[in-house]
Amino acid sequence: MVKNMLSMDHRDKQVMDAGCGTAILSILASKLGAKEVQAFDIDEWSVENGNENTAINQCDNIRIQQGKITEVELDGKFDIILANINKNVLLDEIAIYTSYLNSAGLLLLSGFLTHDIPDMVREASRHGLKEISRDERETWASLLLQGEALPLR
Repeated sequence: MVKNMLSMDHRDKQVMDAGCGTAILSILASKLGAKEVQAFDIDEWSVENGNENTAINQCDNIRIQQGKITEVELDGKFDIILANINKNVLLDEIAIYTSYLNSAGLLLLSGFLTHDIPDMVREASRHGLKEISRDERETWASLLLQGEALPLR
């Protein structure tokens, strides 16, 4: 995730961090210039620790909530969505991520194995996302996907 994020332009972007854990990816997005980061996790300890970490790193543009994506309040659409969770959650929620993604926005997924890539790409394409790049390390994988921009009228 970090390797991919370092090659992405975060300046003045709206970012969602789904399943943020300790908020390390949220903090990186903030440090890379994100305008705002909205993050959430189902685990109470992760949310508490994430809030501590964002305070220590002086990232006042990060808001962390506890709950699932269907339970938290998210404002607006996002230019970048980060989701480092697991295959089953990602497959179940990719339609929801897409509904929050700006036209031509970026969705960075990880937390699944290399042999899961075809399933992930197939589900992403069902929701109008195209593969931009993939990264594999040992048996783990990540995918950078992009929404298809709507033609101007």
